[in-house]
Amino acid sequence: GYMMAVCADRVCAAPFAFVGSIGVVAELPNVHRLLNRNDIDYLLFTAGKFKRTVTMFSEATDEARAKFQKDIEAIHDAFKTFVATNRQRAGMDLEEVATGEAWLALQARELGLVDDLCTSHDVLYAKADEGFDVIEVSRRPPPRTFNSLFERAFASVAAAEDAVLGLFGRFGGLAERGAAASVLAAAETLGGHSGPVASHLQASSAG
Repeated sequence: GYMMAVCADRVCAAPFAFVGSIGVVAELPNVHRLLNRNDIDYLLFTAGKFKRTVTMFSEATDEARAKFQKDIEAIHDAFKTFVATNRQRAGMDLEEVATGEAWLALQARELGLVDDLCTSHDVLYAKADEGFDVIEVSRRPPPRTFNSLFERAFASVAAAEDAVLGLFGRFGGLAERGAAASVLAAAETLGGHSGPVASHLQASSAG
């Protein structure tokens, strides 16, 4: 996000990009009262007073809430310091832009968060026109090995077994071998295998 962008000498953003969000957020459900209503104990063992503050299952005390909020604000302060250190631009009011809001790039430029409005393609074309070499980097997938093929086959068989067991469990054993063979054939197809095993199963089920 913007924390990474401010490390650059200049920040470019597409016109419809959202820029900013200099803030910190944390949220989680708390089911402590639900557990109490159902006579369920949640056991939590810690060493250190504030090893755990606000959790999903324990009671959120005032002290725990205050500590949690203090920690969030400390992270926010560190975020703001990082932006101020790396984005020293005249006219940018840090307190104004560090509210957690995000703005369209046009407004973000007015606030000092962005230098130029352009896309990444625009930047590449401009650098090419200036005589820079534009190099495309792509990732080449690793070559297939015997182990990778074996793992793929094993995964297909495991998926087929799960599907068959699910069928027999759902229909109380009435699916018969015909449905089981169809599931196995589909699993083999998805796994990239040819059809001899499926054909054998279908022939067996027909017989």
